[in-house]
Amino acid sequence: MFDLTKNTGVLPPPTEGDHAQKEYLMGGLSGIVHEKRNTTGDWRSFAPIGETQRHRFFDDFGCASHSTENCLECQFKFFFKSILLRNEDIQWLKDNGYFVDGEINFDDRWLVVLSGTRPGVGNYLHAVWDAARKYGLVPQGSVPFRENMTQGEYYIKTDFPQKAYDLGQEFLKRFLIQYERVNVNEKDLKKALEQAPLHVGIPTCSGWFDGATVQYCSANANHAVIVTCIDELKKYITDSYEPFSKQVVRNYKIDFAYKGVISPVVSVSGENKKDQYSFQKDLRFGHYDNEVTQLCKRLILEDCLPNWNPGSPHYGPEVADGVLRYQQKTNCVSWWEKVWLRGCYFGKKTRFSMNMTNPNLF
Repeated sequence: MFDLTKNTGVLPPPTEGDHAQKEYLMGGLSGIVHEKRNTTGDWRSFAPIGETQRHRFFDDFGCASHSTENCLECQFKFFFKSILLRNEDIQWLKDNGYFVDGEINFDDRWLVVLSGTRPGVGNYLHAVWDAARKYGLVPQGSVPFRENMTQGEYYIKTDFPQKAYDLGQEFLKRFLIQYERVNVNEKDLKKALEQAPLHVGIPTCSGWFDGATVQYCSANANHAVIVTCIDELKKYITDSYEPFSKQVVRNYKIDFAYKGVISPVVSVSGENKKDQYSFQKDLRFGHYDNEVTQLCKRLILEDCLPNWNPGSPHYGPEVADGVLRYQQKTNCVSWWEKVWLRGCYFGKKTRFSMNMTNPNLF
């Protein structure tokens, strides 16, 4: 019997340590530019294929991952209906098996395991988004899954084929993934819903599996779902437990929320979203600044960063390595600056080089 009081696989956002430093707040240092993509804030008609985290012999404790994929699949369905993807990107998705019964469907085990989900414990929401940004997304069936798998077999990734890792990296060359924390007041939640469904941590209150509107309770978050709409009476959610579509009262408790956004690298109009920025200020190792995110995007375009999604707003070792690679590629700084600074300073000379070679600025 399912115990409504027990954790289903979500960890509350950390308040200290390395994980806490990876929290990006809406309106702050996240690199996301707010767009009113879906001005109604209602994503219910774009709900993805329902899939459960319960298997024959175990629960995978992957609600953080299942809900991340639900959020992304929902956005893709919106893209298709709104004609916001290039035909060549749609064809690439079809050719590589991302469609199931006409709808996009990502592999659940892929993200549950690669994001570091722990059996019986779960995962942070931001850790799953970071894994999606690092490994990309692959179609359902890319890694082995059997309904009679044991929990131990499910969590060992030694059977993940190399071609799945390669496909995930190809996915990241075409689609940009970003995320940020959202305040849980209704105004901010509704604003975030204009751009994407909300990824939230909530309690599973009494009546969770009954199909009726779930009433408020004061329990703490033990589960992750996506919110697809907030109207005058209710919040509407998509879950990884049946019934997959649920309704809760409007004042239902949300303990924490994130907005995860996916965008085509090249828009349907042919605009390259990675190459439209003029750098105006110097950056140094250790800086936290949204301009660092823009710098990462440009370094990716210049083949100077191995990851095809931009990093955080933090100017850390990976960014420094990318800056050094760019400086070595273009010889925009002296040899002693390369040797002495090792990419830890993005100054006037490097900014000038990037701005002068950006065709979209002229």
